Amino acid sequence: MRLFALALVFLLMAPSVSAQDQPSSLRLFLDCEWACDQEFIRSEITLVDFVNDRTASDVHLLVTTEGTGSGGRVFSLAFIGQRDFAALTDTLGFVSPGTATDDERRRGLTNMIENGLVRYLSRTTLAPSIELSLVRPENGNGEVTESIEYDPWNYWVFSVGGGGDVSGEESSDSYSVRGNISANRTTEEWKIRLSANGRYRERNFDIGDDRTVSSISRNGSIWMMVVNSLGDHWSVGGTLFMNTSSERNTDGSVTAGPAIEYNVFPYSESTRREFRFQYGVRLDYRNYDEVTIFNVTEESLLRHSLQAELDMQQTWGEVGFDAEFSHLLTNFDRSLTDSYRLELDFSADVRLARGFSVFFGAGYELIRDQLFLPLSDISEEDILLGTRRLPTGYDFNARIGFNYRFGSIFNNVVNPRFGF
Repeated sequence: MRLFALALVFLLMAPSVSAQDQPSSLRLFLDCEWACDQEFIRSEITLVDFVNDRTASDVHLLVTTEGTGSGGRVFSLAFIGQRDFAALTDTLGFVSPGTATDDERRRGLTNMIENGLVRYLSRTTLAPSIELSLVRPENGNGEVTESIEYDPWNYWVFSVGGGGDVSGEESSDSYSVRGNISANRTTEEWKIRLSANGRYRERNFDIGDDRTVSSISRNGSIWMMVVNSLGDHWSVGGTLFMNTSSERNTDGSVTAGPAIEYNVFPYSESTRREFRFQYGVRLDYRNYDEVTIFNVTEESLLRHSLQAELDMQQTWGEVGFDAEFSHLLTNFDRSLTDSYRLELDFSADVRLARGFSVFFGAGYELIRDQLFLPLSDISEEDILLGTRRLPTGYDFNARIGFNYRFGSIFNNVVNPRFGF
């Protein structure tokens, strides 16, 4: 009954439109990209005209999503009215459990989109064609039942996986094995994450003269995070990370420490916008495979870091910025000159005009904390095969592009032939 009551409230609260001014159709711009199955939605919802240009639409539907602690997805559906419907704006939510199949997820999302379109369609000449139906769970007495499900797992969700591969030809062969396990628990107050993974890879190359070059890499890690909510804007937590990596000359390392985070926007708005600042302190113990460039085989370090992250998803596009600075608090003879790292990354996807959008981004890392580098020279085989990290003072990347769409603005027809 709640959906029916909601629909009635929408109809009563929406601005009135005279019959002669009612539009004969509803144009919908579906803005969800990878978050939904657009072809399925277009094929199921036939009472609206889907358009490719947001400026030509009556309703701009922005769908954003984020994961839940049980492996599911939470979808936020922002219905933004335009033109004759500029005064009608609404936001609905849909939760898909981690056990849902892709088909169950897309059908549930499509049903919620249909619910949100009711208030707009009722202001068009299509209103007489709308029929509302409600499936009511009833008991034997014809009364609506309400059930509270008992959760024997107490919100814990576990996942175990693994695999391997093998390939070869006349002069080379390779194989690898990997495994992973995770345990997560998410409530409004607490967020707990545990994961462990490992990988072993071996490659062999016959280079002639009865010579064979072998490359072996191993990586493994255990990670745990515990976070406690402190209201709409604050949270505190801590992390524990254990790692072994042949690429980083690390036989074993343990990193642990607390952190505090502040979000300028309420966490409830994180699917649309967030601007987070996080400060943390970590104690780091490392045991190296080989003697490092600082002539040590093990060391303990105290490091602190400050991170700022901005993410915005709006009708005009998306923008993101991430900056992190980390610095040693111990071994001051090194920390002030050679033991810090600065990471910057910016990306944007902006619609500039009708059918025209641009995307661009850039990233840069100033690297002064490669304390794990071995004192001995790295072999040519390790360099060419990428099995050892090389010394570097920086890392950068840049990307740019555009997209211009023109022609028919309508895209109602779905034709899956040949997979395109």
